[in-house]
Amino acid sequence: MQAADTSAAHVDLGDMARILVVDDSESVFYFVQRELRSEEHVVERLTAFTELASYLRSNQPDLILLDLEMPALSGTAFAQFVRRMERRPTRILIHSSLPPAELRRAAKEVNAVGTLEKSADGNRLRAVVREHLQEPVPA
Repeated sequence: MQAADTSAAHVDLGDMARILVVDDSESVFYFVQRELRSEEHVVERLTAFTELASYLRSNQPDLILLDLEMPALSGTAFAQFVRRMERRPTRILIHSSLPPAELRRAAKEVNAVGTLEKSADGNRLRAVVREHLQEPVPA
């Protein structure tokens, strides 16, 4: 498989995507990693805000799966920092166990492509990620 073309408006599902998981929970990361690697995606993780600038200087994720409840910095503040640092628009998918109304509010605030409540449903995770990778990146 070829690496994803990061200049394209959408990701060709024949290509693997680079997905950045921003979550302080190891168990969530390993679940997401297992499920998305099964579709040949590259799955990476940041656990702290301090790692973001360095990561974005050398990487361009196709999608960021973002938890809202992070130590030291809220997920929305993290997303706003991403928006200031990004070289090109980046898909952010809110992935949290907060109530759906809070997820939608946060998604609107940071111009996220959507929301996904945390669960153990790997099929739903893969389907939602696949759906958002096919959509154009919001400007």
